[in-house]
Amino acid sequence: MDGVVHRHTKPGTSPGTLAGRAPVPDEALDFTLVEYTPEECQVLHGVEVDECRFHLGTPGRTWIDVAGRASSEMLRDLGMAFNLHPLALEDVFHANQRSKLDLYEGQGFIVLNDPVYEDGVLTPRQVSIFFGDNYVISFQEKTGQDIFESIRERLRHNRGAIRQYGADHLAYALLDTTVDHYFGVLERL
Repeated sequence: MDGVVHRHTKPGTSPGTLAGRAPVPDEALDFTLVEYTPEECQVLHGVEVDECRFHLGTPGRTWIDVAGRASSEMLRDLGMAFNLHPLALEDVFHANQRSKLDLYEGQGFIVLNDPVYEDGVLTPRQVSIFFGDNYVISFQEKTGQDIFESIRERLRHNRGAIRQYGADHLAYALLDTTVDHYFGVLERL
């Protein structure tokens, strides 16, 4: 049936298991790390998980944006490095989740859909956002279609109030930008 998302984990599989998804041909990921304070902002492209882990210990706020479909190994490494909840990681691994907000001890997790309308076809894409006291980790399902570049520009040039507030304000800005993309899709439809 078209439009039906089939799960491939066996009934009885423990929650939080990162398995059962068919291999994705383009699991090459693009990590962008943004470290910012009210006074300055640094943007690093193509960083590794270990470098991201180091930035959590700095006095600024850290935003890690991951573009592409993450493999189970990468999600396990990132989850262990940042203490991300296993059920939320499973939702990132198995895209096409319903939009939601989950609150875990010390962190929030948001799932949004960012549909794309191209060549007469409406394609769903998932955006997932983890946020804590001093960090935000976002996942965009596709590479090459960066919806958050405008937020990075605002941070680089200190436009707006994002650098003045906490990581929760950055999470709000990412959520707002994702929802704003709906209007372009609606206009094309």
